[in-house]
Amino acid sequence: MVYGAFNLKSETNRGFILPLAIFAALAVASFIMTVTMMSRESRNQMIHMNKEQNAFLIAYSAYSKVLAKISINPWSDRYYKKGYPTENQIKLFGAEYDCYVTDSPGKPNQADIYVRVKLGELIRLYGTSTGTGS
Repeated sequence: MVYGAFNLKSETNRGFILPLAIFAALAVASFIMTVTMMSRESRNQMIHMNKEQNAFLIAYSAYSKVLAKISINPWSDRYYKKGYPTENQIKLFGAEYDCYVTDSPGKPNQADIYVRVKLGELIRLYGTSTGTGS
């Protein structure tokens, strides 16, 4: 009996299905492993980016707090004029931040603000300059 191009009773075709089935099983297994690894890496990357974004937003909150303190009084009466204040281990949204404010060297009416955020094992330092611009 002949089905398509293969004669099922032929001796040359005997054992053809077993290697084909093994090859197909290996192909499917490697595809599943590849998709699983890509999914795991994508998840790890999303977790990392989420931590980075949270650290940045916590630093931005600390920066906003410092700007609010600076804008309350005139520049000549700024709150850190007699010393450089630090805020250490302030807890915010499950993280801790340290803040340091100083006058910008050589730039009148401008302050440098540094915020270090500790979010689990992630530690990031953010810094910027701000001032009246005059």
